[in-house]
Amino acid sequence: MLTRYKGQLKDWAFAIAKRSTMRKARVALARRLAIIMHAMLARQDRVRIGLGPAILETGGRLKLPRGATP
Repeated sequence: MLTRYKGQLKDWAFAIAKRSTMRKARVALARRLAIIMHAMLARQDRVRIGLGPAILETGGRLKLPRGATP
């Protein structure tokens, strides 16, 4: 994720790497992703992944990621 992904989480992890080490940045990123996935599981969110951007289904409503067009 730190090599091929472009986004806020990558920037956040590299900021940690600048202050500390890349190893700590990887562990922090894995922890943050686990927290996000746990929150989605607790809210019973479902993610549909298709050819377009991933769509988050929350309580019957569809949420598109920021900047995505329907």
